[in-house]
Amino acid sequence: MAQMADVFDVAESTIWDWKKKHPRFSEAITCARANADALVAEFLFNIDVGQKVTETRTRTIVSKTGEEVVEKPSS
Repeated sequence: MAQMADVFDVAESTIWDWKKKHPRFSEAITCARANADALVAEFLFNIDVGQKVTETRTRTIVSKTGEEVVEKPSS
């Protein structure tokens, strides 16, 4: 709740009040937390089983002819 209070620039007690007064806000927080927990659990599981992740970055540039071209780094 402290991090949310920082994001909204309000006191933490305000977040708790909003949760009490607005059931949909409370549900949204619960769902977001569950989703975040699931992502962390999946990430930790993948590390535990030795899965390696390779990150590939691409960028889109505009050619001299005005076409968008996706540029991928060579391996």
